[in-house]
Amino acid sequence: MVYLCNLIANMNLYLVSLSLIGGVLITGGIVLLFTDLISAKKRYINAFAAAIVTALIFVHILPEIYEVKSVGIGFTLMAGMIFQLFLEKITHGVEHGHDHAHSKGHKSILIGLFIGLGIHALVEGIPLFLGEVEGIEEVANQHQHHHHHHDHGHDHGDGASTNSKWKYISAIIVHNIPLTVIISLFLFSLEISKIRFFLFIFLFSIMTPIGASLGFAFSESSNLHIYGNYFMAFSTGMLLHIITSILFEHSHSKRESNLHLIIITAGIIVGTLLFNF
Repeated sequence: MVYLCNLIANMNLYLVSLSLIGGVLITGGIVLLFTDLISAKKRYINAFAAAIVTALIFVHILPEIYEVKSVGIGFTLMAGMIFQLFLEKITHGVEHGHDHAHSKGHKSILIGLFIGLGIHALVEGIPLFLGEVEGIEEVANQHQHHHHHHDHGHDHGDGASTNSKWKYISAIIVHNIPLTVIISLFLFSLEISKIRFFLFIFLFSIMTPIGASLGFAFSESSNLHIYGNYFMAFSTGMLLHIITSILFEHSHSKRESNLHLIIITAGIIVGTLLFNF
């Protein structure tokens, strides 16, 4: 049974890693092909994707994180938001659309951007599979228990954590789309070669899977899996800071402000419907 659980968990890890890497590379390729069009609409693309992630976080992820009845969850969420503020001192806010393309010496931002985004993506990945083996084994044991004692008439309700992780994975994949758009446009502003562009994008794409692999390894070799909700809360706090920065940044033009509001509302509705039906 333990071998089977490890096999299933490894398959999930590979599948999610391919989805994360593929999503970033495909988005980067699309931006490369339609740079001018996407550059003109990036604010709306960012707002729509951020609104979808907002719906996922408030409707699914936060309620399930707070199943741990502890004030520590709230403090961990705030710690994640503050940690992201520190990371933005390194990245100069490029990840939520701050444009440094016209400033002199902007190439020096590239190193900080790589370090800051690398840490951000790595931390985001750790909760993805933290405790995955234990979770699958527990579900399997429950199934056996139910098979032999089907007349007990009770439900352990232990699937919430696994469900929240898959919702969290969806949030990361969607979140990476506008993030990749912003990074790609910034890299194009530096007039780097296509080879260097895809190298940077690829390195960014593998950081979250590396974090997921670390979380998977931690769950096998230590008792850190019992803190899975806290790791997810910390990472969700980081996400909350970025998406709120995107949602609350809009033009002073009345027309664009109204359009911004419509796009955010549409994104929240789409996100709510998409992950509930």
